[in-house]
Amino acid sequence: MQKSQRSNVIVTGGAGFIGSHIVERFIRDGFDVYIVDDLSTGSRDSVSTAAHLCEFSITDDAELLRLFRDVQPTVVSHHAAQASVVGSLDDAESDLKTNGSGLLNVLRSSAEVSVRQFIFPSSCAVFGDVSDAVDEMHPLTPLSPYGISKLAGEHYVRYFAEHFGFSASILRYGNVYGPGQSPHRPCGVASIFADRILNGQPIQLFGDGESVRDYIFITDVIDAHMLAIQHQSDKVSVFNVGSGKGTRLIDLARSIRAESGCTASEAKLFSFVPERRGEARACVLRNSFAIETLGWQPHVDLKEGLRRVLGWLRESDCHCH
Repeated sequence: MQKSQRSNVIVTGGAGFIGSHIVERFIRDGFDVYIVDDLSTGSRDSVSTAAHLCEFSITDDAELLRLFRDVQPTVVSHHAAQASVVGSLDDAESDLKTNGSGLLNVLRSSAEVSVRQFIFPSSCAVFGDVSDAVDEMHPLTPLSPYGISKLAGEHYVRYFAEHFGFSASILRYGNVYGPGQSPHRPCGVASIFADRILNGQPIQLFGDGESVRDYIFITDVIDAHMLAIQHQSDKVSVFNVGSGKGTRLIDLARSIRAESGCTASEAKLFSFVPERRGEARACVLRNSFAIETLGWQPHVDLKEGLRRVLGWLRESDCHCH
């Protein structure tokens, strides 16, 4: 594998929705990027031709260590994960294998080569069900195996960073959405709803449609990610990465319907199904710490973000069945 004179970075899960956007930004900023992805959920079509794709799983500790020793990355962005709450309920063991053992492999390899910076995407799922917007110091009471594995991951990252001397940032993402998010997987309700409306199909609202989430656009997430890399601290830093605004599920559906130009009535378009286990009733993230510490600011509001999602789906083959 040919070495680059530029700074090397490893992005696990770099063929996925968020990871592929991060890869593009790293390349634009002059990094030499190596992607670790087994393509079980990621897409080869999402991989930049300017990046090096290493097709194997983070659970393969020997292969992972060989890559880290060869590449000698200065930065590791760990986005490979089992990312579905429902998936974790159906198969908690698989969730733990990827989000627990897989993460440990990445951390051990990072410590072995003395990385400078480690970025760990956590989730609003670590908070569980909350009644008001929460800051980073709010008690953590996850409701699902996914939330539990993400919280355990935060502790592992903190341990390795403190004991092996690298800087680390934990980014607790809200509900990330945007162009490139597949509407055919269980995650990504904005893309799923938009896809169904564009195809003239009804959409299912879980529970009474009153559950509240914090939707954050992909480019704002990437901005926070890159600013976190520039942030140097002797302590592990934790940042909420959300819009700071809560949106009811039914209001999200109504906004997509309006932006799409759909004329079908709500009665024909919306159906209600039983609420899913393990899902929080509400979670909204206070983002003032990231704004004050990183100089970050979310720029894309929900209306504009949904307009971009609909535009992307119309131009792509993703919404065609």
